[in-house]
Amino acid sequence: MVRKITFTNANKERIELQSTGPYFLTKLEGVAAVRTTVQLNKSPFQDGQTYLGNTLDVREISIEGSIVPGAVTLEERRRTLMRVLNPKLGLGIVRYEDAGGAKEIRAIAEESPVFPDKQHGVYQKFLISFLCPDPAFYDPRIQKVNLASFTGGISFPFSFPISFGRVGQFITLNNRGDLDAPVFITFLGPLKNPVLENKTTGQMIKLVQEIPEGHRLEINTAFGQKTVTKIAEDGTRSNAFHWVAPESEFWGLVPGENEISYQATEESKFGAVTLEYQPRYLGV
Repeated sequence: MVRKITFTNANKERIELQSTGPYFLTKLEGVAAVRTTVQLNKSPFQDGQTYLGNTLDVREISIEGSIVPGAVTLEERRRTLMRVLNPKLGLGIVRYEDAGGAKEIRAIAEESPVFPDKQHGVYQKFLISFLCPDPAFYDPRIQKVNLASFTGGISFPFSFPISFGRVGQFITLNNRGDLDAPVFITFLGPLKNPVLENKTTGQMIKLVQEIPEGHRLEINTAFGQKTVTKIAEDGTRSNAFHWVAPESEFWGLVPGENEISYQATEESKFGAVTLEYQPRYLGV
């Protein structure tokens, strides 16, 4: 399979760039390496510096291509490209596909498409620049696991790739990505004082309230998007951060194997806990 880039904007409009028209992909940069900012500290009279940590910078993706009008005029093709890549629409999704599979990243066009020269014959060159605030690529397939009740194991079907094992009330999840993966947890009542712990990192999320039958609690642990939302039986949504015990930490899955433990004081056959995540990658 040849490389293919698809951009979908906030209005669900999309443009496909590949080795066939009408939008030909001729050059792609910025999808592999990403720069790192290293945090250092220097004390008086210290030789060298002390390493504190590092962070990934934003990712910049640049694309060069050509338009071939075909059954639609060149001007219409240009207008479509500019409409779909309108920066005022905010973040969209860049999808990268090749023989190794598909990865996605959230991105915004830094400017409207550039047409560097006039039309050459039937071709029109264009340049596109994307800025990705989160530099990680995501597996577009959401991995979903049913964690309650452990006596019944994992429910089927569930998404692959995923490896698992079971020891008592533990399950092992294999995060195949290069980076920590935030999790999205759904508690469906009736459940009382559930505790979900990542034994690998020593972090846990503990609830101090009982979730009634027909109600659910959703927790998102993604950086900058942390939420705890209670959904009543009639669909009413409300903030429920106060349901989370103070000692809780909004954990994610580290790369490799993660031992997950679930416990609850009381649950019925209607109670359920699900965990969802998407592996994150440094590049494609």
